[in-house]
Amino acid sequence: VGKNGSGKTTIMNIINGNTDYEGNLEKNDITICKFNQIEEIQDTAQNYLIDYQNYDYEKENIIHQLIDMFELDSNILLKQFNTLSGGQKSIIRLIKTLSSKSDLLLLDEPTNHLDLESIQALNNSLINFKGTVLFTTHDHEFAQTVANRVIELTPKGVIDRHTSFDDYLS
Repeated sequence: VGKNGSGKTTIMNIINGNTDYEGNLEKNDITICKFNQIEEIQDTAQNYLIDYQNYDYEKENIIHQLIDMFELDSNILLKQFNTLSGGQKSIIRLIKTLSSKSDLLLLDEPTNHLDLESIQALNNSLINFKGTVLFTTHDHEFAQTVANRVIELTPKGVIDRHTSFDDYLS
């Protein structure tokens, strides 16, 4: 948590290797997938989600399970990504992230543009996720239901607590 402009996205970009920084960061051979606030894709949703050069049947099954969980019509896969609504774009990008088989998911404002049902589907996916999730959000309920550790960035330094979001606030 932290005010806008406090560096939350920058920290995620450093962890993901997208930003130069001075210092040491040990990743200990983990796989990372980052969900960005904004990402434009010039392809169909299906081609964005499925890597046909390195086809993985299990991953495609996971993608279709997530499509069902998010209650999307499977015909959405045939559409050009840039013709989708903001919520549909977010869901497709979340499906790509959730199906990545990564150890660490970096989610930068994942609930933006989502309706309540989609947020609930995302919550359920993250609660069942076996790895680590680092996220930023303005959605209090999402933070409360998903987080079990809160790291706050303040002008005086970092506050790190293993607790729920509501317990941290109180």
